[in-house]
Amino acid sequence: KKLTTNFIENDEGVKVKSKQFRFIPFSKIFAREKNREKSPGELRKEVKSLLKHEERRRQKLEKLGIEYDFPGFSSYFADAE
Repeated sequence: KKLTTNFIENDEGVKVKSKQFRFIPFSKIFAREKNREKSPGELRKEVKSLLKHEERRRQKLEKLGIEYDFPGFSSYFADAE
């Protein structure tokens, strides 16, 4: 097969805009989203997740035969109640 090319003889078909690109501060956007005030439902979900992961960690340590007691999140929330 033969490759054919078409050249644009005028600038009407080509749109070029000399635009400078803006720097997007992704780290600041991420930090702002993470540090925003959370609703009670979101806080409840976050605490539930923390307690679940802590329980898994305790089970893994127990399964390995390691006797390591740490206060963790469960003691903090037990005192709050």
